[in-house]
Amino acid sequence: MTQPTHSGEPEASSPSAPQVPQTTPAPSQDPAARPPTRRSLRGTEWEKIAAVTAAAAAALGLVFTAWTAYIAQEVARDQLSQSQQQDAESERSQAASTNAWVEQNVEDGVQTLVVANRFPDPIKDVVVGLIVDGLVDEFRNGKTQSGEGIVIIAAADSIPPCAKVEMELEEVYITKNNKSVPLMAPKVQDYFLAFKDANAKEWERDKYGSLTRKSQNSKDSTRNKYISLLDTPKYDGPHQPNVDRGINAYKPIDCGNRS
Repeated sequence: MTQPTHSGEPEASSPSAPQVPQTTPAPSQDPAARPPTRRSLRGTEWEKIAAVTAAAAAALGLVFTAWTAYIAQEVARDQLSQSQQQDAESERSQAASTNAWVEQNVEDGVQTLVVANRFPDPIKDVVVGLIVDGLVDEFRNGKTQSGEGIVIIAAADSIPPCAKVEMELEEVYITKNNKSVPLMAPKVQDYFLAFKDANAKEWERDKYGSLTRKSQNSKDSTRNKYISLLDTPKYDGPHQPNVDRGINAYKPIDCGNRS
């Protein structure tokens, strides 16, 4: 056994492995491997916000453009509709100022067809038609027959502005047994008025006051319907000298009044 020495010198330690100094690894030079900093995060967020804002602005711009185009289209449509309505009203202005109606004398019961032009321009190519029913004393012995009727069609070149014509049904005749006999108590069953306005547009008004654009040369004109009645047994041809006189006897009227 080895005995420790007492020389006072420290005992030599046994030899060991050399120690390697510890070093901190250097940071990576790859930018992608670096953790994002607060500054880079904030920049990315602003870029996203800017992109979203730009997209929203573009979308709003498209919406505004579409809305502006829609409003412009609606305004144009309204203006066109208003213009067409004004043209229609202007077109009908003279026709609407021309009327026909039947008056009856309270004393003798005689009826009169009145046509009035309350417009500062004349109406032209005037045609008036009436269907008149009455009684006929065929044998002059008091025996009467009812249900007889005639078709009266009268015409005038024009009716002046602010004027009216009156056609009395006081002397109305019908042909029976090749003789012209008076139609007693004649009453208007139907009538119409046709004319051309200052712009040569053709109009037709019926006894109910309805006003329509209609050519008297068309097959469905009331004038042609009246003429076709002359071929039926019920209706006799026209015998109306007083009506012919009346449609050409003008009387001035106030254009602001109806008669």
